[in-house]
Order: sequence, then C-alpha cells, then structure tokens
Amino acid sequence: MTSRFLPTPGVDLRIDPAESSEVFAFDRAETGFEDPDAAEVQAATADFGPLETSSGRPIELFIPEHYEPAYPYPLIVWLHGGGRSERELTELMPCVSERNHIGLAFRGTRPGRNAPLGGFRWPDSAGDVSRFASELHDTVCRLRRAFHVHSERIHLAGFDEGATLALRLLLARPEWFAGAVAFGPKYPGGPGALTRFRDLSGKRALIGTGTRSACAPISEAVRTGRLLHSAGLEVTTRTYDAAHELTGEMLAHLNHWVMDALCAAV
Repeated sequence: MTSRFLPTPGVDLRIDPAESSEVFAFDRAETGFEDPDAAEVQAATADFGPLETSSGRPIELFIPEHYEPAYPYPLIVWLHGGGRSERELTELMPCVSERNHIGLAFRGTRPGRNAPLGGFRWPDSAGDVSRFASELHDTVCRLRRAFHVHSERIHLAGFDEGATLALRLLLARPEWFAGAVAFGPKYPGGPGALTRFRDLSGKRALIGTGTRSACAPISEAVRTGRLLHSAGLEVTTRTYDAAHELTGEMLAHLNHWVMDALCAAV
C-alpha cells in the first residue's frame, strides 16, 4: 500500500525546495498526538477490505506517514491521465505530502491504447460518468468507515483525461466534494454542465496547465476557469513551465492549495 513504484515515464517528480510539500504539515508535538501503533493502521486497512470497488475495479490507497486516527484528514481522490493506472498514486502522493492527506485512486473504466502495459482511459458518455460517480462515492463511504476522513475536505484531482473527469464529477455532484484540482484538462462544458449551479457556490477549483502544452493550451484553461467562475466557484488558475506533463511543482501546489483552505477555516 505504501510501497514505491518505479517512476512513471513522462512524470517529472522533482520538487523545488522552495515549494516543499511539507510547508503545511501539522506539528505533532504541538497537537499532542502520539505516534499510533502500526497495528491500528493494519486494523483499519483490514476494515476497509480489498483494494477494489464493489464492482471489482482495482483501487490504490495511500495512508500518510504517522497516521493519527484522531486527526480528520483531507482526502485526495486521484484520477490518472489517459494510458496510466491507479498504481501511480504511491509515486505521486509523497510528492504532494507524506503526512497531510489520505489518497485514493481508481483504475480507468476502459483499456487504453497501452493496455498491455497497464494503461487505462476514462469514460466519455454522461451515463458512464454517472455510473462511475456512484462507484466512487460508495468507495469513499467505505473508506470513511475505516479511516478518519474529513467529510468536508474531499477533493478530486487529476491530470489530462482524469483532470477533465474531476471537473465533470464536481459539476455533477457538488454535494460530495469540496473542490477539484485539474492539471491539463479539456473544457468540461456542454449541455447540462451547469445544471447544479445553485449548489456550486463556494466550491473551489484549481486549474493548471503547462505553458508549452499543445493538448491543454492556456486559452483552454482560461475558458474552463471562466465557466467555473460563472457557476459561483472560487477558481484559481496557474501556469507552469512545462509541456503536457505532470511535474513536482504541480503536485506541491496541490498540497498548498488544499491546506490553504484548511488553515483558513481554523
């Protein structure tokens, strides 16, 4: 569950020390929390059950270092890019933060062009997205019964196709999520995209893309940001010195963005 995989090709996991993902890590000495017995984490993992959804879809779980059952953790639901899989979660989460979040990732709903290498894609149709949303929600509810997840700090996050899906899920089911982080998304608009606009007010979104990305140009990020802003979301847009790729700077910014809201609420 917390083992490391070889770096995923095309993913730059280098982090600028100035943007360390541990800036907002809580100080255990100040909180008075004790280091938990590893048996507690093992028991909670056993309570969660097999690493798959009710339909048998594989998932990956990341439990933070020194997990403290008394602390309500933010949850990052990671949606991988096209041609990748849920297994990249254990590579990415330590670059976000090793201590601040619980992470959950799902395998895409259909094989991709790189299927023999374990690559998967995400659904396009509204019906398939709706079915996956229900599957995701059921799994999050199961996770919350086993681990201490903050019910108002559940964030979707993704790259490429997963980023677009994260935004579509937030627009479709705003009552389930606090916000979404989308790196390199396509425009998520379309018929019925803002049907739930009355429930979107106050939700948060971070839209990021590389300045050299041909797949998700800056103009697309601006267009997406305007759509979400028109629905009442608090939108942050940011560009990165990158092509269409996921970088350490993006992952560090994901941590800062989530923890900024948590600190502001205290």
